[in-house]
Amino acid sequence: MAFYYISGLAANLLSGSGVTFSGDADDANFPHENVATGRPWEMMRFAAAGTDDYIHAHFSSGVSPDFTSVHFHNIDSGITAIQLRRGASGGTLVATLTKASPSFWGTFTGVSDQDWRLTFVGTNSSAIYVGEWVLGVKSTLTRGIRSGGLSIGYRMPQRRIASPSGIVLAHNLGEHRVRALQMDFGPINDTALAEQLNDVLGDCDWGEEPLVIVPDSSRNWVILGRPAESMGGVIIPGGLLWQDSIEIVEDPGPLIVK
Repeated sequence: MAFYYISGLAANLLSGSGVTFSGDADDANFPHENVATGRPWEMMRFAAAGTDDYIHAHFSSGVSPDFTSVHFHNIDSGITAIQLRRGASGGTLVATLTKASPSFWGTFTGVSDQDWRLTFVGTNSSAIYVGEWVLGVKSTLTRGIRSGGLSIGYRMPQRRIASPSGIVLAHNLGEHRVRALQMDFGPINDTALAEQLNDVLGDCDWGEEPLVIVPDSSRNWVILGRPAESMGGVIIPGGLLWQDSIEIVEDPGPLIVK
């Protein structure tokens, strides 16, 4: 079990300046560029369902990522493989990703290239949309999550109104449930604590920018969200220097008007 994170917009190479997007025809209202805004509710959508649709990112100079993730999508069984490719025409296969809902991720050996492509092999039953595509260099911590120190909850973003008769009317504000992740840590020195405060929480400005977390590499869980605005803990004399928890609440995905 490994713990990975990508903290802040700068850590998602696709969000940097000098990146140009192209690919199969996109919906004019939901262009390719929406795929890396840090706001997954601003989705990218293809103009129509096509065969082997792809999104292509061209960088002004070579980049060497080793991590990618896709957040909030409608990929169905018509897509037989999801591939990360590189090269001007996407000629080199880098990784084949395992689909999960609402998000999935993969790691690979970093190789420098100016061109990176996300290809959806097959034909979806409807035009594919993607809330966010992340491509970057993963980080980890000297001291990861404590054994047994991981919990996850689910909720559906909703607006609820109770009528005078007591009937509750609910309206979903997204296509996907979102998750809340709580992680318990036990850094053994000030350096390990500073990693949490400065690298995980500081680099995303404590939620002003997104934080991508893979809490357990043995599972296909990846969350793009925001940490709580505060973190507290306790000092344990004679044992762990510090015991604390970090809570991450997943950003909502797009709301599709039908």
